[in-house]
Amino acid sequence: MSSEYTVANWESKIAEIDPRLFETTAGRKALCETDPFIFALIYFTDHLKDDDGKVTFGEHHFEWFELAKNWMNPRPKPRQFRDAFLAPRASGKSTFWFTILPAWWAAFGYTKFLAAFADSAEQAERHLMTFKQEL
Repeated sequence: MSSEYTVANWESKIAEIDPRLFETTAGRKALCETDPFIFALIYFTDHLKDDDGKVTFGEHHFEWFELAKNWMNPRPKPRQFRDAFLAPRASGKSTFWFTILPAWWAAFGYTKFLAAFADSAEQAERHLMTFKQEL
Protein backbone atom coordinates (compact mmCIF):
# COMPACT_ATOMS: atom_id res chain seq x y z
CA MET A 1 0.00 0.00 0.00
CA SER A 2 1.48 3.29 -1.06
CA SER A 3 0.97 6.71 0.49
CA GLU A 4 1.88 10.09 -0.92
CA TYR A 5 3.40 10.80 2.49
CA THR A 6 6.50 9.13 3.91
CA VAL A 7 8.61 9.55 7.00
CA ALA A 8 11.12 11.45 4.84
CA ASN A 9 8.71 13.78 2.99
CA TRP A 10 5.63 14.52 5.09
CA GLU A 11 6.84 17.87 6.41
CA SER A 12 7.73 19.17 2.95
CA LYS A 13 4.39 17.89 1.55
CA ILE A 14 2.49 19.79 4.28
CA ALA A 15 4.57 22.91 3.55
CA GLU A 16 3.27 22.81 -0.06
CA ILE A 17 -0.33 23.34 1.10
CA ASP A 18 -1.67 26.89 0.93
CA PRO A 19 -1.51 28.00 4.59
CA ARG A 20 -4.75 29.97 4.22
CA LEU A 21 -6.63 26.64 4.06
CA PHE A 22 -5.66 25.94 7.68
CA GLU A 23 -7.16 29.27 8.82
CA THR A 24 -10.84 28.64 8.08
CA THR A 25 -13.32 25.93 8.97
CA ALA A 26 -14.15 25.41 5.29
CA GLY A 27 -10.47 25.15 4.40
CA ARG A 28 -9.74 22.63 7.14
CA LYS A 29 -12.80 20.60 6.14
CA ALA A 30 -11.65 20.54 2.51
CA LEU A 31 -8.18 19.40 3.57
CA CYS A 32 -9.35 16.75 6.01
CA GLU A 33 -12.38 15.19 4.36
CA THR A 34 -10.36 12.71 2.30
CA ASP A 35 -7.07 12.86 4.19
CA PRO A 36 -6.93 11.33 7.67
CA PHE A 37 -3.24 12.29 7.91
CA ILE A 38 -3.97 16.01 7.73
CA PHE A 39 -6.95 15.51 10.07
CA ALA A 40 -4.59 13.93 12.61
CA LEU A 41 -2.05 16.75 12.25
CA ILE A 42 -4.66 19.44 12.75
CA TYR A 43 -6.80 17.94 15.49
CA PHE A 44 -4.62 15.38 17.27
CA THR A 45 -1.15 16.94 17.34
CA ASP A 46 -0.76 16.31 21.07
CA HIS A 47 -1.34 12.59 20.51
CA LEU A 48 1.36 12.50 17.81
CA LYS A 49 4.20 13.98 19.84
CA ASP A 50 7.07 11.93 21.20
CA ASP A 51 8.55 12.39 24.68
CA ASP A 52 10.55 15.39 23.42
CA GLY A 53 7.43 17.13 22.09
CA LYS A 54 8.22 16.48 18.43
CA VAL A 55 5.59 15.12 16.02
CA THR A 56 6.90 11.84 14.65
CA PHE A 57 5.67 9.07 12.38
CA GLY A 58 6.73 5.62 11.28
CA GLU A 59 6.01 4.16 7.85
CA HIS A 60 3.34 1.98 9.46
CA HIS A 61 1.36 5.12 10.36
CA PHE A 62 1.14 6.13 6.70
CA GLU A 63 0.00 2.59 5.84
CA TRP A 64 -2.73 2.95 8.48
CA PHE A 65 -3.86 6.28 7.04
CA GLU A 66 -4.18 4.64 3.64
CA LEU A 67 -6.14 1.70 5.08
CA ALA A 68 -8.47 4.12 6.84
CA LYS A 69 -9.39 5.68 3.51
CA ASN A 70 -11.11 2.40 2.57
CA TRP A 71 -13.93 3.46 4.90
CA MET A 72 -14.75 6.46 2.72
CA ASN A 73 -16.50 4.20 0.23
CA PRO A 74 -19.39 1.85 0.96
CA ARG A 75 -18.33 -1.77 1.13
CA PRO A 76 -19.83 -3.81 -1.68
CA LYS A 77 -19.81 -6.96 0.46
CA PRO A 78 -20.43 -7.38 4.20
CA ARG A 79 -17.35 -7.91 6.32
CA GLN A 80 -15.10 -7.07 3.38
CA PHE A 81 -12.47 -5.09 5.27
CA ARG A 82 -10.83 -6.83 8.19
CA ASP A 83 -7.34 -6.13 9.39
CA ALA A 84 -5.22 -7.05 12.37
CA PHE A 85 -2.18 -5.11 13.53
CA LEU A 86 0.82 -6.26 15.48
CA ALA A 87 3.35 -3.64 16.51
CA PRO A 88 5.55 -2.93 19.50
CA ARG A 89 4.27 -1.05 22.52
CA ALA A 90 4.15 2.74 22.07
CA SER A 91 3.87 2.46 18.28
CA GLY A 92 0.50 4.22 18.19
CA LYS A 93 -1.92 1.32 17.72
CA SER A 94 -4.44 2.50 20.32
CA THR A 95 -4.01 6.18 19.48
CA PHE A 96 -4.71 5.56 15.80
CA TRP A 97 -7.33 2.81 15.90
CA PHE A 98 -9.26 3.85 19.02
CA THR A 99 -9.02 7.66 18.78
CA ILE A 100 -7.73 9.40 15.64
CA LEU A 101 -9.21 7.25 12.88
CA PRO A 102 -12.62 6.68 14.49
CA ALA A 103 -12.87 10.46 15.05
CA TRP A 104 -12.09 11.07 11.37
CA TRP A 105 -14.62 8.45 10.23
CA ALA A 106 -17.28 9.96 12.51
CA ALA A 107 -16.49 13.58 11.60
CA PHE A 108 -17.16 12.94 7.93
CA GLY A 109 -19.89 10.30 8.29
CA TYR A 110 -17.89 7.40 6.86
CA THR A 111 -19.29 5.12 9.52
CA LYS A 112 -22.13 5.24 11.99
CA PHE A 113 -21.02 2.23 13.99
CA LEU A 114 -17.65 0.90 15.05
CA ALA A 115 -16.88 -2.17 17.11
CA ALA A 116 -13.65 -2.04 19.07
CA PHE A 117 -12.23 -4.81 21.22
CA ALA A 118 -9.72 -4.69 24.04
CA ASP A 119 -7.92 -7.17 26.25
CA SER A 120 -9.81 -6.17 29.39
CA ALA A 121 -12.76 -4.06 30.50
CA GLU A 122 -10.36 -1.56 32.09
CA GLN A 123 -8.43 -1.17 28.83
CA ALA A 124 -11.65 -0.77 26.82
CA GLU A 125 -12.94 1.85 29.26
CA ARG A 126 -9.67 3.82 29.00
CA HIS A 127 -9.86 3.83 25.19
CA LEU A 128 -13.50 4.89 25.25
CA MET A 129 -12.78 7.66 27.76
CA THR A 130 -9.95 9.02 25.60
CA PHE A 131 -12.25 9.05 22.57
CA LYS A 132 -15.06 10.75 24.50
CA GLN A 133 -12.67 13.40 25.87
CA GLU A 134 -11.54 14.22 22.35
CA LEU A 135 -15.13 14.61 21.14
